[in-house]
Amino acid sequence: MTRCQKKDIAANENDSKNQDEAIDLVKKDTNCSLVEKLYSININQGGNTYFTQSKDSKSFNITNLPYEILVMILKMVITNVLDFNSLECFAAVCRGFFIVSRDQSIWKFIIKHMWNAKFVEALTAMDTYVDWHNLFLTKPRPNFNGIYVCHITGVRCGEKSDMNYQLGHPVSYYRYVRFFPNKRVILLVTTENTNKSLAKLKSPDPKAADVITGEYVVKGTLIIAILRSIVTDKTYYSLNTNELIEDSIEQEYQLQLAIRNTKTQRNGELCWVYYSLHTRALNEHERHVTFNIQRNLFKPFKFVNFRDLPPTTRSKLF
Repeated sequence: MTRCQKKDIAANENDSKNQDEAIDLVKKDTNCSLVEKLYSININQGGNTYFTQSKDSKSFNITNLPYEILVMILKMVITNVLDFNSLECFAAVCRGFFIVSRDQSIWKFIIKHMWNAKFVEALTAMDTYVDWHNLFLTKPRPNFNGIYVCHITGVRCGEKSDMNYQLGHPVSYYRYVRFFPNKRVILLVTTENTNKSLAKLKSPDPKAADVITGEYVVKGTLIIAILRSIVTDKTYYSLNTNELIEDSIEQEYQLQLAIRNTKTQRNGELCWVYYSLHTRALNEHERHVTFNIQRNLFKPFKFVNFRDLPPTTRSKLF
């Protein structure tokens, strides 16, 4: 073994010893957050950067970029679909990447995009310090990396007009709701299970006719959504023009869902608060029906995370 190799081994052992001592020192402080602990470890080691460069590396890599450039790159990675999975994968690489991913300006842009600019301006105008990352975690909101699922089962009374008359028939169907960061929401009611229905719920503007689309807003712990659909009532041929004419009915659904936390997931449950249907038909009066929220028919939505749901748009947050 050469003298240079011995020096490199001794230097690496010294760096590892200093790192262990810095980590033990920071672990004793239980009052600071993980970001503060990781930053303190870097300071205690006498470093003024967030990354430790390899001594054998002579090439230029991402760790040579300034801190501000890394923050801008992360904002472009997240985009307007709020791709938190990519952000967390970046944070899991190393200590420095974790610190960059928790930069307050990133989470301020996320909150501004998810809620509204007036909300951010009101908090910014206050003299107190605002932890944007903690605010994002604690403020009620819908989850975007999956679907809210509700499985309804029951018994439907049989009809005596049927030849194979039975007193009751088992009924089973699903309600699926997915929220998007651009204030879009889609709703699907079907008898198909989740694996078969997943393809219809990948886009905020689905092509399937049985998927209902609309918009939503978050007010406090409530999600207020309005969805619209057009249903064909009857089809006939005109006697004058011999053209196919379709009489359609416009349906407007109004939903109010309360956001709840579960034991295993934040914002993992949506409970029904209000549900109504407003219909408009050609040459007919409008009808408005408000449903009675019954627990057996309006069970809470449970959030299910799906990695097979890809982002649909790619535009910058700023």
